[in-house]
Amino acid sequence: MMDQCQKLSAKRISACFLDYKCFGALTTDLELESDSSESDSLQSEIICEVNLEDVEEGPYNLVYAHPESLLCARGRRLIQRMWKHLCAIAIDEAHIILEFYNFLGGETFRIDFKRIGEYLLPLAPNIPVMLFTATAPPAATTELRKYLQMVDPQVVDVNPNQANISYSKCTCPPSSQTKDHLDLLMSDICSDMKTQGSGYPKTIFYTDTDTIAYCYWLTEKKLGTSHQYDGDSIPENRAFAQYHREDASSMKEHIVKELSKSESKIRIVYCMVALGMGLDAPHVRHVVHFKPLTSLERYFQETERAGCDQQQAKAIMYFNNTDIRNSRPGITESMIRFCKNESECLRNFMLTYFGHHVPIDRDRSYCCSIFMT
Repeated sequence: MMDQCQKLSAKRISACFLDYKCFGALTTDLELESDSSESDSLQSEIICEVNLEDVEEGPYNLVYAHPESLLCARGRRLIQRMWKHLCAIAIDEAHIILEFYNFLGGETFRIDFKRIGEYLLPLAPNIPVMLFTATAPPAATTELRKYLQMVDPQVVDVNPNQANISYSKCTCPPSSQTKDHLDLLMSDICSDMKTQGSGYPKTIFYTDTDTIAYCYWLTEKKLGTSHQYDGDSIPENRAFAQYHREDASSMKEHIVKELSKSESKIRIVYCMVALGMGLDAPHVRHVVHFKPLTSLERYFQETERAGCDQQQAKAIMYFNNTDIRNSRPGITESMIRFCKNESECLRNFMLTYFGHHVPIDRDRSYCCSIFMT
């Protein structure tokens, strides 16, 4: 959310965001070198505390918030006081509502996503509600309308096809040989990083916590001291990074800021889903999943981190039979079929799932690992 506020502030649009417990609102004031809205031109940034009373009075065009922000006692009072100033409530990444509602059962992680329809929306009656998602199949769209009690909503449905992304699947050895496989994979990556330096394609590598640490250690070992940094030997100049919830906030903010630059010092980031929604990093060339996600919705969402500048990009997924076993918690039948599929175009498989089809004039030379063979 801070990243979004930075972009809006650069365009002279007043915006703020609320923390998880709604104890205060934060906004980002930016001093610009020029009138350009590009993030590379930002000269400085200041995080300022904003009184909730100011938020209530409506001087901000946009207020970003987590469900937790608005469903705690302070948040509910804020909504009730400011609803007369609201022109709309926008829920981005709306598919997450169903993901938490349907699959988490008794889990308490981000439970307030399950309460949006029942508790949040009634706090602001008669205010228009907009849902945004790029990864909701037709059945999910119907379920969202029902869950949020939307009566005869207007639906704008656009084909989510990303023609500039090429999709690939690769089978990998059993889990017992994971470290050997990673060693070979990291050897190739580090060899290319040594050769290409700052020209190595900016890459986001999604995996689990243990693998993040191991990949980071392998990269550090295989690159050697002379190839680890772009400039002075300080953490901020390192060509690779790891991003997960245990990291210091300052380092996570540094990683997000670097990824948003056209000429980033960071060339590869090992991370979990924490580095995902809302990320504005238009120059990412490769998105790699070392293990398949549990649903096509989540997978398609994360592959869209690649090629946001409309230049050619690649989405690569590794998997083995253990990764797609029926007993794996939360894994969907559609994800299992996607991984096992060896004949249908991967792009068409995903778009059909979302209720669309591949354009007839697609580039056959840059489609997927099945269609191009």
